[in-house]
Amino acid sequence: MRSRSTTTGLTALLVVASSLMIGTFPANASTTTSVPAASHLRASHVSASTLVLTWQLPANLVVSGALVRTSASRFAPSAPSKGVGLGNVPRPGHKLTVNHLAASTWYSFSVFAHDPHGHFARAASISVRTAKIVRSWKIAPSPKFGADDVACPTTKTCVAVGSVRVGNTAASNTLVERWNGNRWAIEPSDNPTSLHRAELNNVSCPTATTCTAVGDKSDSSVSPLLPYTLVERWNGTRWTIVPSPNPPSGDFASLTDVSCTSATSCVAVGGAFNPGPSLWWTFVERWDGTSWSIMPSPNPAGLSYANLTSVSCPTATSCTAVGNANNGTTISRALVERWDGTSWTIVPTPSPARFPSASLNDVSCPTVTTCIAIGSVSKSDSSAGHLLVERWDGTRWTIATIPHPNVAEAELTGVSCPLATNCTAVGTDWNNFSVQRTLVEHWNGTRWAIAPSPNRTGGSALNDVSCPSTTTCTAVGINRYNGVTLVARYGP
Repeated sequence: MRSRSTTTGLTALLVVASSLMIGTFPANASTTTSVPAASHLRASHVSASTLVLTWQLPANLVVSGALVRTSASRFAPSAPSKGVGLGNVPRPGHKLTVNHLAASTWYSFSVFAHDPHGHFARAASISVRTAKIVRSWKIAPSPKFGADDVACPTTKTCVAVGSVRVGNTAASNTLVERWNGNRWAIEPSDNPTSLHRAELNNVSCPTATTCTAVGDKSDSSVSPLLPYTLVERWNGTRWTIVPSPNPPSGDFASLTDVSCTSATSCVAVGGAFNPGPSLWWTFVERWDGTSWSIMPSPNPAGLSYANLTSVSCPTATSCTAVGNANNGTTISRALVERWDGTSWTIVPTPSPARFPSASLNDVSCPTVTTCIAIGSVSKSDSSAGHLLVERWDGTRWTIATIPHPNVAEAELTGVSCPLATNCTAVGTDWNNFSVQRTLVEHWNGTRWAIAPSPNRTGGSALNDVSCPSTTTCTAVGINRYNGVTLVARYGP
């Protein structure tokens, strides 16, 4: 890839510099001592993609200009016909800006002073290595509303969803924010007309012009809140509510996550419940391009609570969903289910012996045989949590070793894997003073490592992350001090 970028860059340089060329020089031009050479060749303002060459021409008026040649190596062109031409700079010019270079790459430059008749002096040469692209997490300006989830189908397009309260009431409206490569802006979204509380929990965008967001809606004037499923679709122009089924027999349901492999194939997961006996069970719906329908999904035997928090579908016939289950106690266990194109089945998952309570919050599957699930473990649901990462290799789940920040409590809430060997997980930790801070961990295919991440005054947390490439990620969360959106971007 680097050689391709270098070649493309040098070709572009030749085209850009062509306007500087004057006269015609023979292809086999050689050097002579009768023409005095240029001196004091320097490279300055060296960045990852550009630099400035400067030199001095001899006072001898026989010199009419300088020809600049380059090569993508540590060996400078030895003759005016060697390497790639960057331009001919006529006297009294003495500098040339070079653009479109590849990062962390050696380039060599030769400056050949010449007379009007095409006689060239010996080369003044220099070798320079361009700078490395430094990528880091930085806070990005965004509208002041909380976002729960983000999807970035490209490095220039992101969509974040959540909800915004209506005044000081219990009512809320759906929230959609879009990043166009330059700035974030709130985008109009649809809201139910008959119910006063609506929120979007997750969004999936297989393309920049196709998105599906899921969540729930309820009557804010009734306590307790009893949710119904809510689905909205973006067609490249506007958001509209799409009818979605609810459990039969008058039960209720909430959709917590969705994964779309195309505009005509989506799977959404969540939980359904009956408030009478207080029973919760897994809930799955599927979009076939025309309508949503309920898919049968299994529940752990003998447990009164089961909920799916996340789903990832690398293909239309392969999905993995994660969550947790318990029996009305304070000890939960991780829950993983897989869709093989025909049916859902529960897949065994390990739990650390020291921490009997485990919950999985998010999952990302870059391939059918590779998934990363993240969450937390603890001694009970009410005790301090520690990080949990599990990995699927196509056959079984195993617990991954991950560094834990030196704090009292930490949790991972979002993960994105653009490749099987590249994953980024985000969440939050609490220091000994109960102040929340952002947490970012990165998997390079061999090990997990904590990455420096930005915070705002008063406490910060990251809810989710989306990485359209290995070098670009966007995470969304909240500033605990004032409840506004926190957006962090990883890149140059």
